[in-house]
Amino acid sequence: MKSIERRFNGLQEERPNCSSLINFNGAVKGQRFSRKRLGHYFAKLVEKGDYSRKGMKEILDYAFALSWLKRSR
Repeated sequence: MKSIERRFNGLQEERPNCSSLINFNGAVKGQRFSRKRLGHYFAKLVEKGDYSRKGMKEILDYAFALSWLKRSR
């Protein structure tokens, strides 16, 4: 399993016009990360202007749900 940061950086290079939040969600999809790990890397990687602080819990809940989705083949 690759780290969130490495996957995120690859997506940022691949899709520079997408927001950091979109690329973060792509990096965690299907990778089964814990909430704690997601929160840590979310704060580290996602630009502050890409989300509202009021909705941060819902955004992290969504990222956690994406992380536990089965990957399509």
